[in-house]
Amino acid sequence: MGRVDGKVAFITGAARGMGRSHALRLAEEGADIIAIDVCADTRICAYPMATEADLSKTVSQVEALDRRIVSSVVDVRDLEGMRKAVDEGVATLGRLDIVVANAGIDTLQTWAEITPQIWQDTIDVNLTGVWNTCAATIPSLISAGGGSIIITSSTAGLKGLPFNTPYVAAKFGVVGIAKSLANELAQHRIRVNTVHPTGTDTDMVRGLGGIAGIQEAGAHLVGLFENSLPVELMDPVDVSHGVLWLASDESRYTTGLCLTVDAGNTIRLAGRLFFLAHHDAGVDGDGESGHVLGVVRGQPGHRGTHFPGLQEATLVDGEHRLERADEQGRLRAVPGEKSGTGLVGGQRRRDRTRVYGIHADSVLGKLLGQYPR
Repeated sequence: MGRVDGKVAFITGAARGMGRSHALRLAEEGADIIAIDVCADTRICAYPMATEADLSKTVSQVEALDRRIVSSVVDVRDLEGMRKAVDEGVATLGRLDIVVANAGIDTLQTWAEITPQIWQDTIDVNLTGVWNTCAATIPSLISAGGGSIIITSSTAGLKGLPFNTPYVAAKFGVVGIAKSLANELAQHRIRVNTVHPTGTDTDMVRGLGGIAGIQEAGAHLVGLFENSLPVELMDPVDVSHGVLWLASDESRYTTGLCLTVDAGNTIRLAGRLFFLAHHDAGVDGDGESGHVLGVVRGQPGHRGTHFPGLQEATLVDGEHRLERADEQGRLRAVPGEKSGTGLVGGQRRRDRTRVYGIHADSVLGKLLGQYPR
């Protein structure tokens, strides 16, 4: 017996990517599927949207699992169209138990490049589209005596990812929808949760250019997109496993949860390194009589503040060393041999300057973060 045997799931954005993966994973565990997708390109996204051929492929793959499926070409921004798709699906399959509000779009740009069209289309699809999905399906869930609503948010719904402001606003917004509805619908035995993936190997993420595109826009912010576990992109099915759990009775008392399936992305800080230059003032010893020359914030490989007197490298955080990046004396952190000497270290130079590297996560690093760049 499957984990969602006999249940019916309504899934938006089901033609490909995570939506198709969710449909197949739920079908593998016994669910019948109502699948919708807009199957049309948007005005703002550089990558192509799914097609009707993609939706047909989802249908055939679900049917190959010996499950029933009803599909429709519908835009989540069209509330009446959504209601019609739900009604037709329930009329054919008999009930509705699971809702997966998955459809979404994304663009990458600086705040100054965000046009009114980019802002409005992103909010309309990613936020209003989620609300429309809930509004169209809740009556059927109530009629069925309860159910589970699973809303796809993102790591961007838990922290402020740069170059992504409309998307971040929408993904934070759907968390609010979920938490509000979780309280309001509990009396009907309807659970409402969000799932928060990190970067996943889909057409949308590949179309955005991945980490390489972020590096071009702001190398010092790349750490916000990096995962703790050694993986750049997850597979869609990794998220589907979480969706399946939230859809199943295994999570029957779980509601209002932000479920991170993110390879440790949201527990990871930016990974910044602070480079502190300290002048010895001609005194032997540990240099405590000197003064702060400056603090640099950045990623390994990021060039920072000028220290013209520095000629060579020194210890940073036990895993990196500093080297002179250019003729102006700017510093760069590069991978080096691990050292057991701790977070702080340095070497004397001919100009009697010591350079220390302190990781941002350390107590001292947090204190130094108060210094201006």
